[in-house]
Amino acid sequence: MGQGQAAIERGALGVVADDCRFENEAVAVRAFGGTVLRLDWPGFAQIAEERVSEHGIADAYPVLNDGEPETLFERLDFVVRRMVAMTGHSADCHSDFR
Repeated sequence: MGQGQAAIERGALGVVADDCRFENEAVAVRAFGGTVLRLDWPGFAQIAEERVSEHGIADAYPVLNDGEPETLFERLDFVVRRMVAMTGHSADCHSDFR
C-alpha cells in the first residue's frame, strides 16, 4: 500500500488496488477508507475451491461478471459512482474502466 498511500498524500481522490485476495490485504484497503469489490464469475467457484488465494474476501461488495466486458464496465461504473456520491465528492469523478 506504499504507492497507494503516496498517491493519497499527493491529493488523489482514490486508489484502485486491482488484486486483493487475502483478508490482510482487505484490512489494508479498509484502513485507507476503501471498499473491497468482488467480481462474481458464474462457474468459477468450482475452479477456485482448490486455491486458498481464490476463496475471496467474505464481506466484499459483489459485482456480477456474467457477460461481455462492456456489461462489466457499466456495472463497475455504477458501483463506483454510487461510492463516490456517498463520500460527498462530485459525481463527475472519473471512473472509466475501459
